[in-house]
Amino acid sequence: MLSYIENGKRKVDTERELPAFATVYGKPIDFFYETLELPTSPPALTKVGDRRSVVSVDLEALTHRDRLELAAELIHSVLQST
Repeated sequence: MLSYIENGKRKVDTERELPAFATVYGKPIDFFYETLELPTSPPALTKVGDRRSVVSVDLEALTHRDRLELAAELIHSVLQST
């Protein structure tokens, strides 16, 4: 399994960052492994109802299992809204 994806000059830590990218871009995590590239910018919000709230979370304080569960919940939420 890849641990990093090259995105220009920046390496993306797949274990820590891909769940968030998958949520933001509305793509399955496998999409990023298959393409080996990240979109250049998040999708534009078009409707007023599409506005997302921003919540900061200290991910370092979460266990690996907690992060995976959070990622699964976020992905499920995104899939339900599309």
